[in-house]
Amino acid sequence: MNPDPRYPAGQPGYPPAGYPPAAGYPPPGNPGGYPPPGYPPPPGYPAPAQYPAQPGYPPQYPPQPGYPAQYPPQPGYPPPQYPPAPGYQQLPGYPAAYPPPGYPAPAPYPGPNLAPPAPAKRARGWWRRNWWAVPLLVPLLVAAMGHDLILGWDQWHVGGPTEVASGQDGQWVPFAGGRLRLLSLDEASELTDFSGNPLTFPSTVDIWQASVDVDAPDDSDLTLCMFELQDDAGAVYSANPSELGDADIGYASCSRPFDAPEAGSFTVVATFMTSTTHAKGVRVSIATDPDHYAWLTPPR
Repeated sequence: MNPDPRYPAGQPGYPPAGYPPAAGYPPPGNPGGYPPPGYPPPPGYPAPAQYPAQPGYPPQYPPQPGYPAQYPPQPGYPPPQYPPAPGYQQLPGYPAAYPPPGYPAPAPYPGPNLAPPAPAKRARGWWRRNWWAVPLLVPLLVAAMGHDLILGWDQWHVGGPTEVASGQDGQWVPFAGGRLRLLSLDEASELTDFSGNPLTFPSTVDIWQASVDVDAPDDSDLTLCMFELQDDAGAVYSANPSELGDADIGYASCSRPFDAPEAGSFTVVATFMTSTTHAKGVRVSIATDPDHYAWLTPPR
């Protein structure tokens, strides 16, 4: 073996005095070179030039997945109206057109002043399509029902009481197994409810009260009487209408009251609500004889 010119033939002062050379280690001055065959160079010591490279050293590391990442250009960046930022290097091949090929275009921005959509037109209803025919229904109804209306009026008018039992003003009138007389017929000054509170009525109506003397046996048909007020025009108004249901007026009847004397006449007060200020008299009828009524007039 040729000695390595980088290493002297012997290390000065080695081995130390008093120590023998290591087993297998050549003594100083050995022309064989340093390090001896079979011994690796000390750590950190450069290998001789003829020392072959170790297999797999240095290691050939494969590139890590995704490193360096080849990121594609982001869609819409930078926007067309904005130039690249200073010092920003635009990627090669970045398309000048927007959007880049393969990317869909974004939806258009409506803008703040976009007009609202026009309201949907409503379909015309049945009445709007056929209003012109509504006035024609009036003569058709009159033609179809007029005869029946007139006939019904005539039958109602003829079917009312037609035979009158009457007498002198304020005098007794015989009727239905008894007799009656009208003591007074006046406008009521004030009506109260059942608690004694006064009642008020519209100015378009008048309240009338008739005081009638009744003299009839308890088994006569007159106990089933009905009172009606008649004005100068011939209109009639029933006693005790529903509008006076809250008034403390009692019920007008020809039946003997429980507090009346057992025999003789008793007085009944009939109350009417009318639209007239001219009352003429009182009609008294019974349900069992619709063709007759008694006509009573107040004393003068």
